[in-house]
Amino acid sequence: MKAGLDVVRAAELSPRDLQEDPLHIMETLGPVDNLSVLLIHASDRTPDENVRRIARTAFNFAEERGISLNDTSTCKPSRRSRE
Repeated sequence: MKAGLDVVRAAELSPRDLQEDPLHIMETLGPVDNLSVLLIHASDRTPDENVRRIARTAFNFAEERGISLNDTSTCKPSRRSRE
């Protein structure tokens, strides 16, 4: 299933409020074997803390339910994360 987060909300909400969006999407999925979260629509207006909160929410969700997270160890950091 593909579901997207609203880019404007991701940029404007506090990290605490924002975590409810991906959590709601993941809870709506029902039982799954693995989980991926892509943040391809995050912009330079999206605070780093919000990106971290989305990732942490997905990690906690998967860990609590015994869901495998797709391996991202081969992903290269973005230019933004190196600045």
